[in-house]
Amino acid sequence: MLPMIDFNTITREEYTNALVNEPTPGNASDEWRKYGRDLKDLTGRLGFHPAMALNLEQTYSTPANSKNKVYFMGDFVTRIYAYLENIPPSSPFDGRNEMWVDVVSRSVMTKELLVDSKPGMLDMLVESTYPSSSSDRPEIGDDIKASARTLSS
Repeated sequence: MLPMIDFNTITREEYTNALVNEPTPGNASDEWRKYGRDLKDLTGRLGFHPAMALNLEQTYSTPANSKNKVYFMGDFVTRIYAYLENIPPSSPFDGRNEMWVDVVSRSVMTKELLVDSKPGMLDMLVESTYPSSSSDRPEIGDDIKASARTLSS
C-alpha cells in the first residue's frame, strides 16, 4: 500500500513513480498480483506518454494542463488500482466482492477503450468530459495497447 500522500504537494510524475514502483504485497493471491502488475504497467505507460509531458510537474490536485485521452485513461486506471488496494491482497473475493467486480469490470472496459474495439468510443468519452480538448488526440501506441490487452486475459 502506498503511504499517505499529500496530493497538494506531490507531482503527477512523483505519484506515478511511487505507484509503479510499489512492491506487491507478499501475501497477494495470484489474481490480485496479476491485476496489480498489469494496472501498474499500464499506469506507467500512460503516465509517461509524451502527451502527459505538460502535466508531469503539476501537483496531482492541480487541474491538468492537457486533458486528452491519455490523461483520461491514466486517471481511470489509477482509480482502478486505488480500488484494488482496498481489497485484501490474500483474498480478493472475501467480503468485498463488489469492489473486486468493479476492478475486473473497469479493467475490461479499459482494455476495450484502449484497443479501440468500438472505434471512436474513447474519443467520444473524452470529448464529452473535456469539450475543449476535442482537437487534442494523441496516438495510443502499440505498447499501451499491448499492456491493455493483458488486463482481462
